Amino acid sequence: RGGALVVIGEDYGEGASIIQERSHAFAMKSQIWLLDPRPNLPTIVRMVEKGFELSEASNTPVMLELRIRA
Repeated sequence: RGGALVVIGEDYGEGASIIQERSHAFAMKSQIWLLDPRPNLPTIVRMVEKGFELSEASNTPVMLELRIRA
């Protein structure tokens, strides 16, 4: 038993909306779950746990997106 969690770090600064669109589009085209938690530590910790649970239940990798700026 086990799961796979792919962590993506992005910096949404000025004029960086193309990066967000690429990550979301990649997840949709790849049919991979994408978790985009609020940028606070308790929520991120909870989403890491839920991401592994979701990966184990679905037998697919899950992407976790962490943003520096929103």
